Amino acid sequence: MSRSIYIALALTALVLGSAIPLIISTYFPQNTVSVVTYTSALPEGKVISIKETPSETSTGLAGVTTFKSYEELANFLMRNINLQQSYNTLFGKRYYLSEVLLSSLRAGTSVPVALPAVVVTPTATVAVASVSPKAAVTESTRASTTNVQVAGVDELDIVKTNGVLIATTSLDRVFVVSPSERKVLSVIQPSVDGVTGYSVRGVFLTSDKLVVIVENVVYIPIKIDVAVSCRCLGVSAGIPNTTVIVYDLKDPSKPKQLSTYSVTGSVLSARLVGNYVYLVVRQPIVGADIPLVNGAPIPPQSIGVADPLPDTYTNIVVLDLTALKVSAYSFMTGSSSWMYMTPERLYIATGEDLSYIRPYVEVLKVLIKYMPEDLSKELNQALNEGNLTKCYEVVNKYLSALNPADLKGVKEALSKELESIKFKQSTRFHLFSVKGSEITYVGSFNVEGRLLDQFAMEEMGDYFVVATTSSNMVIKAEVVELPAVESPRKATEAVIVECSGNTCVTRTVKVGGPEESVNVDKTLKFWINAYIVPVSETQNNVFIVGLNDLKVVGALVGLAPGERIYAARLVKNVLFLVTFRQVDPLFAIDLKNPEKPEVLGYLKIPGFSEYLHPLSEDRLLGVGVDTESHGVKISLFNVSDPTKMSVISEVKLADSYSPIFGDHHAFTLDPDYLTFYVPIQGYAYKGYLSGVLAISYANDVLKVKSFLSHDGALRTIYIGKEVFTVSDTLIKVFDAENLEELGTIKLT
Repeated sequence: MSRSIYIALALTALVLGSAIPLIISTYFPQNTVSVVTYTSALPEGKVISIKETPSETSTGLAGVTTFKSYEELANFLMRNINLQQSYNTLFGKRYYLSEVLLSSLRAGTSVPVALPAVVVTPTATVAVASVSPKAAVTESTRASTTNVQVAGVDELDIVKTNGVLIATTSLDRVFVVSPSERKVLSVIQPSVDGVTGYSVRGVFLTSDKLVVIVENVVYIPIKIDVAVSCRCLGVSAGIPNTTVIVYDLKDPSKPKQLSTYSVTGSVLSARLVGNYVYLVVRQPIVGADIPLVNGAPIPPQSIGVADPLPDTYTNIVVLDLTALKVSAYSFMTGSSSWMYMTPERLYIATGEDLSYIRPYVEVLKVLIKYMPEDLSKELNQALNEGNLTKCYEVVNKYLSALNPADLKGVKEALSKELESIKFKQSTRFHLFSVKGSEITYVGSFNVEGRLLDQFAMEEMGDYFVVATTSSNMVIKAEVVELPAVESPRKATEAVIVECSGNTCVTRTVKVGGPEESVNVDKTLKFWINAYIVPVSETQNNVFIVGLNDLKVVGALVGLAPGERIYAARLVKNVLFLVTFRQVDPLFAIDLKNPEKPEVLGYLKIPGFSEYLHPLSEDRLLGVGVDTESHGVKISLFNVSDPTKMSVISEVKLADSYSPIFGDHHAFTLDPDYLTFYVPIQGYAYKGYLSGVLAISYANDVLKVKSFLSHDGALRTIYIGKEVFTVSDTLIKVFDAENLEELGTIKLT
């Protein structure tokens, strides 16, 4: 090892010794929590003065630890800032809050913010086309709905229809279209405080209301003027902000803006159940930032600590479309990744990462076993105090006293014991009960591994089914003996080479003031490099969790070693899983006995499915990739006997791709015509290919009825006897029976 590397290690050891005591308390928490002073002033920007707590509803939110004051919240965040700064210094990676921070919090009831109904003078930019007669949705109207996971729970999407109108988004605009008149009735460019250009994330469309959800960022830092000693609460510039705007479409040619609600954070997802919109956004916990709703901070009693190591505010906003009232809740969690919802319950999945400090603590906990009693007590005390400087002094005292043979033996014993400590990634689920605008935190549970997407989790009666992919990890450690070195000196000159054409000139330039010595701790003779590495192939797992006690009641682990889950779908009591490495195994897993799940059968075919869709109880459709032709492959599976599944029909299109691979909303099924629609992009023999495949599944045969050519088509909907393909700039109209093109509607 070079001399420069030893110097770097010595310097790193010095930094570790001075900065890490606060961090290590995560694993050895103390009962005493010190008061931390925030010394960094918030940048000048917008100031919001809060003289009193915003109005509250009478409904409570039990089950989580909350804050009794903004002062308590500020102290909690200030400790997090110190932990972040220490961890950034050590590893260049953000460190998350410690469980020790929870010790000073009281258990309480979280109360949602109740904002009054807001009637706003329309500020949206609306381009009005000619006035058309008002139309009404009737029971007999045949119209498609967004492809969703749970019946009765609509999902946010870029195109919606209510059977009379089509609402479609493009960048920062929403087009309200009359399909019967073949024209755009109005163009809405959402505006907040007179500012346009907001990115439209999606819409909901009811019989007479349009809900538009847009996203932007906070450009000017906001300071919250509340009575806290640090005067530090606010919202940093660059934090995402989400706004929900409700429009009245009784006259679709003249949309009327009814209300606007904003919340800090970026959209995770949103659902519509009845007349209630449930919006979940993620706001990173940065410094002393706190969540805002309509520009006002959420009361501390409404901020719950739902995760022992939170790094994110998961903000939930419930909008009553009838009363135009909103309730807001905020929970400190891990980074949210997926959302699942039924009419009665809401689940939010958060990934749990292993801390980079964990390996160092585990190494010290192993070494303590081999030390003499006096050094063992000394190291244990230093660990309990969170004093890593002292820990390294004790370790060096112990290792320095060993002869070469004993030192070698300790290194070997350390490596062997560390290999026996296995780690796995895990996913935490937060469960909320839902009743109208009331949200109640029920609790959380963990399972091993990571989720693929929302279809890898689903309710089954009184149980919750989860499919994950995981791998084992262990700690590796190297005990490095540092050579004796002189303190390096800061350079005052540098040699620069300047070239122009073929001529180069070398010269020396000054790079600082007088020579300075860099202090190196010469008392440290040994340095320990510890890290986590994977030691096994991936494996796939299925867990069944009882909703009564949130405990895992059944599990099936170790499926398809070396592969990962690509698709999942629960059909009644059978879970279908697709894994992949070289071939596409389709597993059928029986969940009739939740305590004893078992594999009924599996089918191996080339390629893999990215999305599974049940056509009936015994027919399953797979949309995915054909690895041989590098294109889209659509397979029809006979799953009537899960022990003997088979492929009964296939359609392949070489050198192609479908948006369905990343977004199930792009899939449309028309059961009346036994047809489904798959948007396609790719290359054909004579050039570029873009449009929608219309495929019949009648008589158990997949047959392409037509390729509906349409550049950039992302969605397909149907109304009555007409089919509409939708892109950012154009809607095409086709006859649902013969699929002949009937017309176009330009989105301008």
